[in-house]
Amino acid sequence: MNLNTVKKLIHLAIVGSAIVIATGCGGEEHVEEIEEINYDRDSVLAAGYEEELVNIRSSIQESSHLYQMISEAGFSYDNSLLNSESKASGYSTNKQKALGLGVYCSDVSYSTVYGQSQDALNGLKSVFILAKGLGLDGTFDEKLLSELAESGSDSTVNKANVLTKTYAKAERQMHSNDRARLATIMVVGGWVEGLFLSTSALKSGGGESNPTMRLSLWNHAFSYKSVIQMLNIFKDNADCQALKVELEKVKVPVYAMINTQGKYNPEHLSALHEAVKELRKTIL
Repeated sequence: MNLNTVKKLIHLAIVGSAIVIATGCGGEEHVEEIEEINYDRDSVLAAGYEEELVNIRSSIQESSHLYQMISEAGFSYDNSLLNSESKASGYSTNKQKALGLGVYCSDVSYSTVYGQSQDALNGLKSVFILAKGLGLDGTFDEKLLSELAESGSDSTVNKANVLTKTYAKAERQMHSNDRARLATIMVVGGWVEGLFLSTSALKSGGGESNPTMRLSLWNHAFSYKSVIQMLNIFKDNADCQALKVELEKVKVPVYAMINTQGKYNPEHLSALHEAVKELRKTIL
């Protein structure tokens, strides 16, 4: 697929997403009202919150490099792993939209690393729908997507990093609107999807001989601790606590992986993959 074609598809993705949203309710624009969160940020967000957020964001960014290593090691691309595009328009609550936004950003990162432009564009349509629903219209714009498409085929990690930067911009915009809870949930969605995609690719074996790849996956699993710490900040919020309960179901295989200090075996990997796959089904 040449660059001009990709640009046209990007434009169609932008226009198409806008049309879907605008006509979703009798031709009138319908956006779920963003909940107001009544708290004083300085008193509620613990001192370590930003640090944990940075840890997970770094882990999600590192997963883009892991996808690159997986691709270069000859692991096959599998678009059946991607979250279905059809789900995006069905997410009705802000919690679902925030989770989905994180998930689709990770999916787009995975697709771009493998040079799968159409899958990436399909994922971006979902990003637009959910960003619109969360009031983040200005975060995912045409200029950004043009930059994503114009990156050369030899710079796929850079393309993935463009999404990561945009992801961080969305977090900041959420924080600036006193919606740190939604930013947290979005980051959790990206973390879960990154772990799912990575373990899905590596469970067939062959990645054990690459120490950088092993360490990258181990680091991603290790950031589970930061995920739980972030959710603990919102002890009085039902959405965050329900998500924490679901995440605690994967604690045993995650800690089994963490305790290997990166020297995990196929059994560790398989157990973690199965647990994350079930978690993903539950929260999405």
